[in-house]
Amino acid sequence: MLVVVRLSGGLGNQLFQYAAGRALSIKHGVPILLDKSFYSDSPNRNYKLSSFNVSDSQINKKDLFKIFHKRNLRITEFFKPVKSILAESELVYKEKNFSFNSDFTSLNAPVILDGYWQSEKYFLDYASIIKDDFKIVDQFDVNHSGVASKILNEQSVAIHIRRGDYVSNPHINAIHGVCDEDYYVRAYELLVQKVGKVVPYFFSDDNDAAQRIIKRIGNGVLISDIVPGNDISDFSLMRSCQHFIIANSTFSWWAAYLGSNENKIVLAPKNWFKSEEYSTDDLIPLNWMKV
Repeated sequence: MLVVVRLSGGLGNQLFQYAAGRALSIKHGVPILLDKSFYSDSPNRNYKLSSFNVSDSQINKKDLFKIFHKRNLRITEFFKPVKSILAESELVYKEKNFSFNSDFTSLNAPVILDGYWQSEKYFLDYASIIKDDFKIVDQFDVNHSGVASKILNEQSVAIHIRRGDYVSNPHINAIHGVCDEDYYVRAYELLVQKVGKVVPYFFSDDNDAAQRIIKRIGNGVLISDIVPGNDISDFSLMRSCQHFIIANSTFSWWAAYLGSNENKIVLAPKNWFKSEEYSTDDLIPLNWMKV
């Protein structure tokens, strides 16, 4: 008996997908296996969970035999790629819509999960275990450690500005859009009203956009100017902050969710999507503030 999770997308998506699958695997006392085949066909995305304390065993045909041996799987099926066998299986539970799918909680193993599962409701009962799984095991340089120590000991706020394909890809832009500068200014002013003086740390894939907001609020540290890194390094530093102003991005959603400050304030955009097709009622935790 197994829980198989079909992974796709970037780091934030992978964390949500793993968390949902891990919750089911804990509930039923069975292993979790990951289908990483998406990344063999996607040159712009990479598997990222190896940087974390996760169980990242990859599913193979031996595992498929364990799942299917009592389900009349024809021997000829084993000449097909794992990806095809999984996609055609009667065991696939596909996410119905972006909102929390309540029948998820009644699923039994074996099951193959196909979706994004972007709500803490999928894993809330096992959040402490999953947070432990999401401890970063990568080692960083001394410069990173020095910045992390400073962030931990200041009234720091992580401000994430997500551009990239949200701007460059017309299809993605039509769905997601971007958080405008006024959102960040309003969120920053609201945070200062609540906690007093803060030290803003900016994380962005668009330094020019970050610099414009730094100029508008009057101060800020652009992480890329002080420590070279990658997405895992940035994620590690971001989650070290005391408070968070996140973008409409699962990357900063998870950094904020995993932040260890018990009194953290998280400000999130009221409009997560540009398209009105998606309901985000289950995406933002109740104790976060929408701006």
